[in-house]
Amino acid sequence: MTQIMSPDLQATLWLREKSASHVAFMDFKQSKHFHSLDGLRCLSILAVIWHHVAGDQYASNSLFFLGHHGVTLFFVISGFLITSLLLREKQKNGRISLPQFYMRRALRIFPVYYLVLFIYCVLVFLLEKNSAAGLAFFDNLIYFATYTSNYFVALNGDRVIFYFAWSLAAEEQFYMVWPTIENWLSEKGAIAVALIAILVSTLATQGMLLLTSSDLLSIILENIAIPICIGVLLAHAMNNEVTFVVLHRMLGAKYTPLAVLILALMLLTLESSLQIFAYLLFAALVFCSVTSRSSVTYPVLNHRWLIAVGQVSYGMYMFHMLSLNAIRKIMPSNGLSADQELNQLVLFLLTSLLTFIVAKLSFRYFESYFLRKKVTYTATLASER
Repeated sequence: MTQIMSPDLQATLWLREKSASHVAFMDFKQSKHFHSLDGLRCLSILAVIWHHVAGDQYASNSLFFLGHHGVTLFFVISGFLITSLLLREKQKNGRISLPQFYMRRALRIFPVYYLVLFIYCVLVFLLEKNSAAGLAFFDNLIYFATYTSNYFVALNGDRVIFYFAWSLAAEEQFYMVWPTIENWLSEKGAIAVALIAILVSTLATQGMLLLTSSDLLSIILENIAIPICIGVLLAHAMNNEVTFVVLHRMLGAKYTPLAVLILALMLLTLESSLQIFAYLLFAALVFCSVTSRSSVTYPVLNHRWLIAVGQVSYGMYMFHMLSLNAIRKIMPSNGLSADQELNQLVLFLLTSLLTFIVAKLSFRYFESYFLRKKVTYTATLASER
């Protein structure tokens, strides 16, 4: 027989749940470092490395093909963190200091980016200057140097040197535009712009804007990073207590992040029209990771090994193709075993290890010099580093 809950008991349980969500909201607003996001970054960069090692050898509906969506998760995290930083600064000071924001971003991004680009220039000149790929690299150098390779470099060729810069270009374009929007518009206005950007990019990708695919405007609209926009929307939702409480009540259960991740991966194996729902689930995963310390994934994402990798994930992204090519030069051409899958696993592990070591050294002896100068340009969310 079903027992009917009394109104008083219902009210008590509702207040208790609301109180827990309020505490989570206040904890989020006061937090300056989200270690769980370092854990997610670790999983993202390992997924990207796997994709470049062996991902293209699997069918598109295979889980082993999905490593490139590590970049998708990076995008969601970036949109969320940068927008959260901007919202907090605006609420504290009444405005956003654009010069200080751009100086912080430049000190974080440019040194290692241009260092690696310089290394590529030297290596391509020494080893590839007469090859088709080498000549194309120098033809495209201006686009790599100006973060416009996602607009002007054809990435669907057999071999495009430094092609992974497309994602960094997309992020840099977001950094150039979004702070001004957050500074000038109200929160509702900024949310509307993000929603319009998602809609317009989707329509452009589907060829529904009456633009030819070669039009620069069409190319720009198609290259709007929808996952970054979704990260922006998540930041706004979490900045408002009402929407935060709603999300917390929906997503606060212990096993929710694991279920969300599994469902997102399942959607990504299906047709591309469903991918935007997977992006939304990635945003839900970010929410769970930031707010729920009782979730089943919290101890994993906060493991010191994952955090260590996540903290240098940007450097790993920059160096991973150099490391992969170096390991391929060292390994026998036919692999270490007759088992192709075992060879792929060994190559993945060796590449990941070498990439981590190089990125760690770069962070400690090169990048940290510039990061220390960021203190001059006000405090930031530690996770933004």
